[in-house]
Amino acid sequence: MGCSLVSSPALANIAKGCGLQHQETLIGFKWISRLPNLLFGYEEALGYLVNPETIHDKDGISAIISFLDLINQIKSEDRTFAQYRQSFSETFGAFFSDQISIRVEDLERIDRILKGIRNNPFTDIAG
Repeated sequence: MGCSLVSSPALANIAKGCGLQHQETLIGFKWISRLPNLLFGYEEALGYLVNPETIHDKDGISAIISFLDLINQIKSEDRTFAQYRQSFSETFGAFFSDQISIRVEDLERIDRILKGIRNNPFTDIAG
């Protein structure tokens, strides 16, 4: 399993929990798709590579087909997607990510912000 280095750590947890290897790559599916023996790849920008043997790039059509197959499997087990999601979170953990965009007039402010974060990394978020 593989994802780009800007993606959530969720895939690494899933791979570990399933006894599979996980590898991070540079940004872009051109790198993810080159991983040997790839079963699944994704990038934080919501791109999924679910059929790497035939499609070497993100592909929404094969991703939605895989998702619908999962929904059918869940339904055949007489479970809801909410129940599946809860079970999944209990097994692999729950993850949330977001992006922060700050517009600045003074470009040196970016260096000061990044230096401040590097020198004093976050130890707590939202209490």
